[in-house]
Amino acid sequence: MIAVRGGLVRAFGTVLRRPCTHLHWAGAETAAAFQTTMDGAVRAGERAADEVLVQLSAPTTQEPDHAADT
Repeated sequence: MIAVRGGLVRAFGTVLRRPCTHLHWAGAETAAAFQTTMDGAVRAGERAADEVLVQLSAPTTQEPDHAADT
Protein backbone atom coordinates (compact mmCIF):
# COMPACT_ATOMS: atom_id res chain seq x y z
CA MET A 1 0.00 0.00 0.00
CA ILE A 2 1.25 3.47 -0.86
CA ALA A 3 0.47 6.41 1.41
CA VAL A 4 -0.44 9.51 -0.58
CA ARG A 5 -0.81 12.99 0.85
CA GLY A 6 -4.43 14.17 1.03
CA GLY A 7 -5.78 15.72 -2.16
CA LEU A 8 -2.92 14.48 -4.33
CA VAL A 9 -4.94 11.73 -6.01
CA ARG A 10 -7.83 14.10 -6.62
CA ALA A 11 -5.51 16.76 -8.06
CA PHE A 12 -3.80 14.40 -10.52
CA GLY A 13 -6.60 11.88 -11.15
CA THR A 14 -7.18 12.96 -14.73
CA VAL A 15 -3.50 12.44 -15.51
CA LEU A 16 -3.49 9.03 -13.82
CA ARG A 17 -6.52 7.93 -15.88
CA ARG A 18 -5.09 8.92 -19.25
CA PRO A 19 -4.33 5.86 -21.44
CA CYS A 20 -0.77 5.45 -22.68
CA THR A 21 -1.08 4.07 -26.24
CA HIS A 22 -2.54 0.58 -25.70
CA LEU A 23 -2.09 0.61 -21.92
CA HIS A 24 -5.19 1.60 -19.94
CA TRP A 25 -4.86 2.29 -16.23
CA ALA A 26 -7.41 1.02 -13.74
CA GLY A 27 -7.29 1.13 -9.97
CA ALA A 28 -8.83 2.93 -7.05
CA GLU A 29 -6.40 5.82 -7.51
CA THR A 30 -7.60 6.41 -11.08
CA ALA A 31 -11.31 6.55 -10.22
CA ALA A 32 -13.23 9.72 -11.01
CA ALA A 33 -15.14 9.32 -7.73
CA PHE A 34 -14.53 7.36 -4.53
CA GLN A 35 -10.75 7.32 -4.99
CA THR A 36 -8.85 4.86 -2.80
CA THR A 37 -11.97 2.77 -2.08
CA MET A 38 -13.15 -0.58 -3.39
CA ASP A 39 -16.08 1.17 -5.09
CA GLY A 40 -13.61 3.46 -6.85
CA ALA A 41 -11.55 0.48 -7.98
CA VAL A 42 -14.60 -1.22 -9.50
CA ARG A 43 -15.68 1.98 -11.26
CA ALA A 44 -12.15 2.51 -12.60
CA GLY A 45 -12.07 -1.05 -13.91
CA GLU A 46 -15.37 -0.55 -15.70
CA ARG A 47 -14.10 2.74 -17.19
CA ALA A 48 -10.86 1.15 -18.41
CA ALA A 49 -12.77 -1.78 -19.92
CA ASP A 50 -15.05 0.66 -21.77
CA GLU A 51 -11.99 2.54 -23.08
CA VAL A 52 -10.47 -0.70 -24.37
CA LEU A 53 -13.71 -1.70 -26.10
CA VAL A 54 -13.91 1.70 -27.81
CA GLN A 55 -10.27 1.44 -28.90
CA LEU A 56 -10.76 -2.07 -30.24
CA SER A 57 -13.83 -1.09 -32.24
CA ALA A 58 -12.19 1.99 -33.77
CA PRO A 59 -11.20 1.66 -37.43
CA THR A 60 -7.54 0.99 -37.91
CA THR A 61 -5.32 3.44 -39.75
CA GLN A 62 -2.87 0.73 -40.78
CA GLU A 63 -2.64 -0.03 -44.46
CA PRO A 64 -3.65 -3.57 -45.42
CA ASP A 65 -0.95 -6.12 -46.07
CA HIS A 66 -1.35 -6.81 -49.79
CA ALA A 67 1.45 -9.35 -49.77
CA ALA A 68 -0.92 -11.84 -48.14
CA ASP A 69 -3.24 -11.62 -51.18
CA THR A 70 -0.71 -13.19 -53.57
